[in-house]
Amino acid sequence: MMKSKNSFCLLLCAPIVTAHYTFPWLYVNGTLPRMWQYVRYVAIGYEDGENWDSLPGPGMAIPQYDTTSTNFTCGRLAIDYAKTTETADVIAGTVVSFRVNQGFAPDDEGALNSGLNHPGPAQAYLAKPPEGVALEDFSGTDGDWFKIATLGAKTNESWVLESYAAGRMANITIPATTPPGTYLLRFEQFWRDNNRKWEQWFVNCAQVNIIGPGGGSLKGYPFAKFPGVYDEKDPGNLDHPEFWDKYGYYQNLLAWVAPGPPVWTGE
Repeated sequence: MMKSKNSFCLLLCAPIVTAHYTFPWLYVNGTLPRMWQYVRYVAIGYEDGENWDSLPGPGMAIPQYDTTSTNFTCGRLAIDYAKTTETADVIAGTVVSFRVNQGFAPDDEGALNSGLNHPGPAQAYLAKPPEGVALEDFSGTDGDWFKIATLGAKTNESWVLESYAAGRMANITIPATTPPGTYLLRFEQFWRDNNRKWEQWFVNCAQVNIIGPGGGSLKGYPFAKFPGVYDEKDPGNLDHPEFWDKYGYYQNLLAWVAPGPPVWTGE
């Protein structure tokens, strides 16, 4: 199993329903929302031939493996739940946070005690609906996505989202000059499953209305498409051998280059 030396006890030291997870909370102004209030709900997944229908929480937490699937845009069948998702008002220049849940029900005390079982990098993107299209009708598959954050390596052997507890919240700053309007805010976190030799992706999208003066230009920006922007030859693919030693521990992470386009800073 790919792991970090600082997180050896992840699977032993925590109250776990599943090693997998979703990010169903979007904190705005530090306020705890309802689960899936601003983040689009996702459908149950399947893994190793198992049917998770009777376990909707853990089933929803099954990761993405296929970066060419339309489910990679915002999670499995997320567009089906767009009309029941609220849109959060967010002031440009402020911090929002995605919080992890390991498959607990909303009323289970374990929900807010969930942690990050798989240390790894994370990124955030924004995409506006095309002109004349309502946010709740926008799946994001035809969107022009610009990256606003990469949470990458902290040291050669650890990530910013590294430990079980420290990885509970992923903080994202909305650029102060982001053009105002409604957006999908896409969050992805991933790690390499060393047993299967492929990456597990945990993807969710929030609906936000960004309020501010704007002023930032996206002219000439190399927008991403989801699916389509990543492939197995990308230098950010964690399958490259230079990022892990013979014991399965991360190494040389400061040399890691994030996949996708550069972070848009608002200039």
